[in-house]
Amino acid sequence: MKRHSTLVFAIAAALYIGACGGTQAATSASGTAPAAQVTPSAESTPASPATPHDLELVESGWSMVSGYVEYGVVIRNPNADFAGDFVSINVLMEGKGGQILGGDTQVLGMIYPGGTLAWGVQANPNGKKPAKVTFSLSVSDENWYPADSAEVVDSVYEPFKVSRTRVSKDSSGVPVVTGLLENPNSRPFGSIAVSALFRDAGGKIIAGYTGFVDNVPAGGKKAFEVDAFAKMPGYRSVDVYAQSWDF
Repeated sequence: MKRHSTLVFAIAAALYIGACGGTQAATSASGTAPAAQVTPSAESTPASPATPHDLELVESGWSMVSGYVEYGVVIRNPNADFAGDFVSINVLMEGKGGQILGGDTQVLGMIYPGGTLAWGVQANPNGKKPAKVTFSLSVSDENWYPADSAEVVDSVYEPFKVSRTRVSKDSSGVPVVTGLLENPNSRPFGSIAVSALFRDAGGKIIAGYTGFVDNVPAGGKKAFEVDAFAKMPGYRSVDVYAQSWDF
């Protein structure tokens, strides 16, 4: 998978930090462990295990920039009792006649019960401009975990914090975002992914980029810098989401 560096801030004064614990949309996520499920009494008939609902694609958008599809997505887990690990974002690019121009799959980490993840990067349509770009989501059956399982409870963490963000442009006119990333947890993180979703004047996603901050100590702060891959004349605001990249 590509590790393109791009981090962001909210030009419209809206910074969104999505930590992998709990709800990751908006400013932060819930860092508390999911509540334990109720165990049926000995007299009752055990219910059949629930089947998790599919993940929801809350938002998506893309633009053709310098021969590549630059895209951003926001994903939600509607399940209160299940977390999904190794979330796959599947991208299908089609031409006017329905011909397949290209495809791509991006694998993320865990999305917690009721949680939200965001991602932005580019996909290669092999020199052609798509007429249609479709995004689908998937989690393998074996990668769904009950909310009270060790895989879920042991990995929950407090949301990361972003501050002192600033957007500028390099000598070529490409947006550059800088700022400070803080880890409020009592444990270190080897890598944190920060995704920036670029929006137009109407609030629609037109592109997305992701950068990485490595070796963030417990309670530590590190500066970040993320470049867009090209000039983005149509954007008016940028939302920022962060998630652990320690798989």
